[in-house]
Amino acid sequence: MKLTTKVIKYRTRNPLMSTHQISRETGVSYSWVHAILKKANLSTNPPKRNKSSRICPECNELFTSRRKFCSSECKYNYQRPVFECHYCHSKFRRLRKDVVRSIKKGSKHIFCDIKCWNRYRRVE
Repeated sequence: MKLTTKVIKYRTRNPLMSTHQISRETGVSYSWVHAILKKANLSTNPPKRNKSSRICPECNELFTSRRKFCSSECKYNYQRPVFECHYCHSKFRRLRKDVVRSIKKGSKHIFCDIKCWNRYRRVE
């Protein structure tokens, strides 16, 4: 089989394969593969892949971008969720990573500040 027909077969069977990959498979130079594909009126570059859609972990909304969250508000709410103090029951925000770290260390309660933590220790 001639190399030109081999290159054309690779492009028609694998349209997502890059020209560099075809040149490696056939053992010819990249520029030669490019010239063959141009003569045969085939695309020299693989088509770009579609943007993937993601789901925001905070609000479960679909969006298409490279970010992890759909908005800066969702990012803030995810990184700093609202907790309730175990002692005084007031609501406050704390960094999620700090809470996860304290849970991994063995803490079972979340307190708003040192005062509530000390009061809880005295009562217990």
